[in-house]
Amino acid sequence: LGTDGLFQLAGIWGAFTRKIQGRPRALEGKFTYDGQIFPDAHCVYYRVDISRFLKNRRLMQFDGQIAVDDPENVIYRYESCKMGYFFREELGIPEGPSTAYYAPDWEACRANALESVQRSQRLSGTTDASKIS
Repeated sequence: LGTDGLFQLAGIWGAFTRKIQGRPRALEGKFTYDGQIFPDAHCVYYRVDISRFLKNRRLMQFDGQIAVDDPENVIYRYESCKMGYFFREELGIPEGPSTAYYAPDWEACRANALESVQRSQRLSGTTDASKIS
């Protein structure tokens, strides 16, 4: 989720501050992880350093980092990340609202989730869902 958050932050920055058209998509980059964000964390710091922004080519290159509770406590590092901006046609997304082409089978999703919980309960030897880690 941290990686997704950093790329979303970078993509939104490019879309709004540079007024570039298209939907941002991560292309490539190098990532290193030295820790984890736990639920008791009080503050998460995101830093994005834009190194290149090619508006005509709809391409952005950046470095970044994520720190927890202290800006010096860096746990994720990103180097030479590239993000492209694509139009709906380039991504193969049809015109109209997303509900016109994306209609998930919610009953199947629910059944898969329940099956996953039951499988976890069998493997852990408990029937109490609150004890599943």
